[in-house]
Amino acid sequence: MVNLPDGMLGLSSTAFKQLIDNLDPGKGIKDLMWKGHRHELSIYTIPISALRYNFRNVRVKPWRGQHVHENDLAEDYWETVDEEAKSTQRIINDFLVKNPDRKEALKFFMRGEPQSINEPLICTPGGKVINGNQRLCVYRELYTLDKGKYAHLEHAYVAILPNEGSFSDERKFESSCQLEGLEAIFFDWVQQGLQDEEDSGAGETAEQIAQRTSRTAADVKESVRKITLSREFLEYCERPECWQDLRVEYNVTQAVKTLDNELNGRHIKGEEDRKKLKILSFRLMRDSEEATKGKGTSVHLLITKLARELDAIDDPWSSDDTSGEGGEDVDSILQPVKPRRGKKEQKKKVEVEIKDSSDLADAVIIADERTKGETVARNQNNYAKRQLKVMNSSLDNILSNWEKQNTKGIKTAVKNAINKLKKIGDKL
Repeated sequence: MVNLPDGMLGLSSTAFKQLIDNLDPGKGIKDLMWKGHRHELSIYTIPISALRYNFRNVRVKPWRGQHVHENDLAEDYWETVDEEAKSTQRIINDFLVKNPDRKEALKFFMRGEPQSINEPLICTPGGKVINGNQRLCVYRELYTLDKGKYAHLEHAYVAILPNEGSFSDERKFESSCQLEGLEAIFFDWVQQGLQDEEDSGAGETAEQIAQRTSRTAADVKESVRKITLSREFLEYCERPECWQDLRVEYNVTQAVKTLDNELNGRHIKGEEDRKKLKILSFRLMRDSEEATKGKGTSVHLLITKLARELDAIDDPWSSDDTSGEGGEDVDSILQPVKPRRGKKEQKKKVEVEIKDSSDLADAVIIADERTKGETVARNQNNYAKRQLKVMNSSLDNILSNWEKQNTKGIKTAVKNAINKLKKIGDKL
């Protein structure tokens, strides 16, 4: 990472206003909507060293909570900082540098590509960039790295808004820039979810957010559910608000989506089912490498099977319930559990002692295979003969590879198998 000098981290709002009073004539015109009105703004070339990052920018939102947690700061830290201070600007620059969605922009400009006057950065009259923070970060890194090669990035094309606005105005404008294609890379699901959550908390309905962002209300509700579920997961892992861990260390994007679907799925019979599915899924997500190693599956597929086989799986970690001190229960934002017609038969527990996440995954896989076997057994009169042949082949494989086997729990499984074989023998 390039260490930017303080002089590259922006002017104060007062100094920036003095700067723009003496700018050369504009290089072009940008037509945009600001605070409900269309404006034709002149596009200027402004030193990248004069502009400031917006610490409320959606792209840095996931990092703010992680910074507070990792540095043991007060929860209201970001409400008390001086956003114009060099120290604050440096922190935001570091966040942007580490953003995974920055890579494409960095590659593009590293090739020597010019800026587009049709896609200017957009800032307030005080120099705070509302749209283009990520690009500004790239310009600064490359120019600082090689002032000769990247001399064309010393100045940026910038359109200056006609007046200051509230945070709500800035947020709505940032959304419109995504829709109008001014931002080349769309917000990822974490960035978008955190912003949807904040907008919902500020009083906007899902329908209002959807209309403003050209999505459906269902999309917005799903976005908020997934971010709330993810926050619970991070608290379960004792890494509250560490959103980058969610993306990289745990890598559970698909698992979160699957769990969200299953919590509202047809296999859930009540709130207790939801809590059990949530806790067991969190365990698999947290220990994904241990749970899936050598099993030829993935965590999100295990969660799908777990939801179908929930009755058959023991829950040895019920004390890990995150609806208590560990965080707010996500169930309150889910749809009410629909009543099921008729009484559903409880599945027999699988004969697996669950001590860790690998055991849990084994239990889920065995329960799923058992259910599939039961379906086939009901429809095939030669099922018993064929399965006993498969079993004998499997036993041969176990014996011939005995030295490589982990024998934990095998003695109990062998006793159970012998008892069942004896019962079959008695029936013949």
